[in-house]
Amino acid sequence: MNKMNIVPLKLKMKEFYALSIFLKNRFKSKIKHFLLHNKSNNTYRVDRKEIINFLEELRINKGTEEINFIGSGRSALNAIDNLNNDNLVIGGNFTCLLPIYHHLYFTEWCGEKHKKIIPKIKEIYLTRSKYIGLLIMKNLTCKYNNLPFDSNYSVSNKYLYEASMPIVTERQLESFIKKSTNKKNKFICQSTSSTITAIFLAYLSGFKKINLYGVDFGGGYFWDLEEFKNSSKDIMPMPDNPIRGYKYGSVNLYPKPSSTFEHATESANVPVSRIIELLKEKFKKDGFIIENLSNL
Repeated sequence: MNKMNIVPLKLKMKEFYALSIFLKNRFKSKIKHFLLHNKSNNTYRVDRKEIINFLEELRINKGTEEINFIGSGRSALNAIDNLNNDNLVIGGNFTCLLPIYHHLYFTEWCGEKHKKIIPKIKEIYLTRSKYIGLLIMKNLTCKYNNLPFDSNYSVSNKYLYEASMPIVTERQLESFIKKSTNKKNKFICQSTSSTITAIFLAYLSGFKKINLYGVDFGGGYFWDLEEFKNSSKDIMPMPDNPIRGYKYGSVNLYPKPSSTFEHATESANVPVSRIIELLKEKFKKDGFIIENLSNL
């Protein structure tokens, strides 16, 4: 067997692996949501149709064709001067440290495994509640999140019904797009980062454009900038403990800044920066624009 035949086989094996992980996550998602919502009196599953309807209603009521996503990169500070209450915003985790109202807000940690960090996250979200709209936990099926039957181990009672698919080759991205845009799905197909989830939610909700802030892929976080720390706006400093250096599985959560910092999603088989470029080309044909303002 020559080398030309081996390469496609390797690609096919990778893509088969991605599909098997996706099917496993679909099953795990069904089981986890079933157990949580049948054994807890105060939790709610947010299906694909419901979250899309929520964003569609915002789009119609605001009379806008654009929505914005804010990540945790350094360029997120650009959003402070560019966005106001008339702009629709998706964010999550700790972007509420910025003085910007988020209409849709995602968080990622739940369960007793995270009992060290959850009280501090709750404190931050309570302090910044005027900047947080619909708060949803989006990674229930992550292997590092166990079921929060006790409300003390969750920061929201709303859980996104999702199934994750790793994107391991550029060709396999087509399969991910098909799963993500399939109207029959009751779940949201997600991968790699919240940025990808936000892009597909915007597309599925009828927006014509999504602007990305703080999607820098490297260079540290906005809350480490002196410009942020010394801002006269209504900002909240990032508390060091227990968040900085906290282990989320094998990942060191929000490490101290360094010149060599690279987001974990950039070291994946297909870096998130490349995924965004491919989606940008793909969706442009459908009249949907992805504008990464972090690069301007």
